Amino acid sequence: MKFFLFILVFVSLQAFACPELAGIYKVCHSSTDQNTKAEVTVEQKVVNKYCQYTITTRDSETESARVEKYTADGKMKIVSDTDSDTGITIRTETLATHQNDILTIKMIATLDSEAFADVTIKASKVGNQFTQIFNGISMGEPVSDTIICQ
Repeated sequence: MKFFLFILVFVSLQAFACPELAGIYKVCHSSTDQNTKAEVTVEQKVVNKYCQYTITTRDSETESARVEKYTADGKMKIVSDTDSDTGITIRTETLATHQNDILTIKMIATLDSEAFADVTIKASKVGNQFTQIFNGISMGEPVSDTIICQ
């Protein structure tokens, strides 16, 4: 009986373990654009018992940066923003989950209630290699790209 409880606790802890994605990845390559010049930094921490990831992508040529924060809690996050100049409303719905060593991010975006994007990103790390696989639809066109960073 004690052995069974040990196994049950061990398996339960493994199910809640955060995929280890943290790191600074200085060289990234895209499957669709081999001239991608970007650096990706992934920070992670546990917040309120959930894995939280901050992914910063910095363009190596322009030095511009995009910061995205995801909490893998399985809850839909909805953000709606209306541009004061145009009156256009952009709504994004984001759902982040993890299973085993993969962080899965599902994003749906609408522009004035019209479908704009529906993309799934699967992020993982093996050794020093961070991989993001993008699949879905954006602006009516299929999206399929793999970005590998080291």
